[in-house]
Amino acid sequence: MSPAPAGAEAPLRDALQVCGRLAVEKAPPLREQQLRDLFEGEVVRLYQPATDASPGKAVGLLISSQPRDRLWLAIRTAAIDTRGDYREQRLSAKGSDEVWFGYLKLPLFFGQRYWLTRGSDNAALAQATDNAAWEHFWNLVDDGKRLVGQAAQAGQLAGIGSSEIADAVYLSANRGSWILFALPGGRTLIIYQVVTVIGGIIPDELVARYAVYRIGDLLRDIEKQAAAIECRYNSAHPPVFGGDGLELPRLDRAL
Repeated sequence: MSPAPAGAEAPLRDALQVCGRLAVEKAPPLREQQLRDLFEGEVVRLYQPATDASPGKAVGLLISSQPRDRLWLAIRTAAIDTRGDYREQRLSAKGSDEVWFGYLKLPLFFGQRYWLTRGSDNAALAQATDNAAWEHFWNLVDDGKRLVGQAAQAGQLAGIGSSEIADAVYLSANRGSWILFALPGGRTLIIYQVVTVIGGIIPDELVARYAVYRIGDLLRDIEKQAAAIECRYNSAHPPVFGGDGLELPRLDRAL
């Protein structure tokens, strides 16, 4: 990743300020050294300690040379890496609103965890920024524990039954967002934020710091997928909606 071109500092600072005020998941302020690292094309990784209002948060930022729309498609069409110890399944989708079930089997005696999240797009942020900034955010579904139990009884969870759910712990926190801000010169500011509380004897800070550790690989992988996204988002793929609520054209036609 090459350094940001001359004159990029002011738009980046403005973008960070806007995302710190208007995003659902507020972007954190950066120190001068962190801003310089972003200008130089580095991934900036942050751990925000827990407060009375929130558990600890993992944050990653990157200025990408990929256009915003390609990055958005990479995020919104990403294949879920389902393993024997990890399951994630989309239970419903209507436009940008989606409900996802997740299940994680931890090693040794740590047990199992599960969750139900609802994701949506922040249309107000797109409107307030003349469509420069798109945010997709998620949080736990109200009454998610009961709803998952009903889905398990109805056989709607692939590979997961009522017995697995009965022995698992429902997460007390799972929220976050992706923010993509279109910058001059075809570049894009990526901000990824996630808060997860596993519970049990695993310290919350350990979970957040591990997420921080993995963020660089995650953001670079999204860049890589964006560069070849036409292989995935073509006429055979269901429609994906941008952060402004409009359907994005398939990439076997001009974007």
